[in-house]
Amino acid sequence: MRVTLQAPVGEAIYRRRKSIIELVFDYIKAQRGFRRVSLRGRARAAAECSLICLTHNQLKLFRYRRALALANWAAGASSSCR
Repeated sequence: MRVTLQAPVGEAIYRRRKSIIELVFDYIKAQRGFRRVSLRGRARAAAECSLICLTHNQLKLFRYRRALALANWAAGASSSCR
């Protein structure tokens, strides 16, 4: 791993990974307030984390769909004004 990270390509990949993946965990901790698991045991804690990630992805889909509908509505409204 150390050799991979010392190579310019490996360093660039890792730098990009930090900006993509760790933003999700930051959002879950800061905005959603999920800082610790409530359930005991590895399997239950993993299930709880999976549920939090699932709701995060559902919210992203909901926001995207809502923004897409709004954009389509705005495009339809602007074309009818012509």
